[in-house]
Amino acid sequence: MQVQFKNMYIDGGVHLNEKRMQRIKQLIKEIKPSIIAVEYDERRLKRGIYKELKPNDVYCGLEMAKKMEVPVALIDSSYDERTVLDSNLLYKKVREDIYDSLGFEWNNKAHTLSLNETEEVMNEFKRLYPEDHYHLIDKRDKSMSCHLKWISDEFKSAVVLVGATHAPGIYEYLSNDNINKKEPVINIPKCNNTREIENTI
Repeated sequence: MQVQFKNMYIDGGVHLNEKRMQRIKQLIKEIKPSIIAVEYDERRLKRGIYKELKPNDVYCGLEMAKKMEVPVALIDSSYDERTVLDSNLLYKKVREDIYDSLGFEWNNKAHTLSLNETEEVMNEFKRLYPEDHYHLIDKRDKSMSCHLKWISDEFKSAVVLVGATHAPGIYEYLSNDNINKKEPVINIPKCNNTREIENTI
């Protein structure tokens, strides 16, 4: 899904999806953003995990930032070990308990749902598993929204790359405007080896 909030263009979808990488690439080329924000944090960036899982949205965002010569904002600063341990449970619970009951097809096609449909899935997940929803979704949505509010004020335009499950919450927090802005970690990609992205997405 893609939604616009003020000067930010939010793309939410499955992290590992080749068709989505093409969509992201096209969006960035069209918007020519002054910054790209990704659902990632400095610790994971230093460990370089995203390089082992390409094509993915973080890798795509970083490589496109090199090519466009723009900075990258790491907005998932509240990611913690609890999130790491529970992340696999999220997809199992959503797939088995929620998608089927709502009549949505999973089959790794979460990127095809609209913002409203994804919001419906997340509301059901919150109802069934409130504690998991808080740690995996809501806490991070709020934190990322605080960073995005800062980005919106400081940059002319931004492309924001997040998982589909975070897009509804982020949009809601930004729309309510009841959050404090917080500066994210800004990474300046080295502008080299940009040809690699053309061959991998």
